[in-house]
Amino acid sequence: GQSIAFGTEQGVDYSITDAGPIYPDVRFIRTAALLTHELIVFVDQVQAAKPSTLDISYHQLGAWNSLPPGNPWPSPSMPGYKYIQQATTRTVGEDGLVLKTSVLDDWQPTIVLAGGDPSEIITGYGILKTTEQRVPWLLQRRRAQATAFVWALCLDGAVVKLSVSAVQNAQGRPLSRAAEPRRLAEHA
Repeated sequence: GQSIAFGTEQGVDYSITDAGPIYPDVRFIRTAALLTHELIVFVDQVQAAKPSTLDISYHQLGAWNSLPPGNPWPSPSMPGYKYIQQATTRTVGEDGLVLKTSVLDDWQPTIVLAGGDPSEIITGYGILKTTEQRVPWLLQRRRAQATAFVWALCLDGAVVKLSVSAVQNAQGRPLSRAAEPRRLAEHA
């Protein structure tokens, strides 16, 4: 991968990275913005040559805390997935979703997923360093050719409101949410 942009603007530290050739015919660009010392917003832009199942995986130390209701999700017997335990699935739509975790008694971060394109949200416990060490695991899954996953990590446990807006160029024509951030800026 490589860094596309990195810096500070109007008090916000940010980094935009291109993952490089991680899968054939797929481009993945992550923008991470540190809005405060407790709030990190991520925009994961994915473009594929054809409609595909697109997964964004996240894990952290701690435990899930009061997960929203979900249905059991049988982990496929495939590398990476076969070690997932206590997995449940649910969908997220326009309203988004808030997931609570607990790292320590006095440290309970939240993960906020923006609404927008319908997504399957799978939670469970994955491995840390060994198969005995379990940590919260989150998978955001969509079927699309181009999409943007917008989500935040609130280290102080706050719940923020995230929204995804249509992006237009100077002529008022819509641009794909998965378009490269630098191209979006050039068309603004």
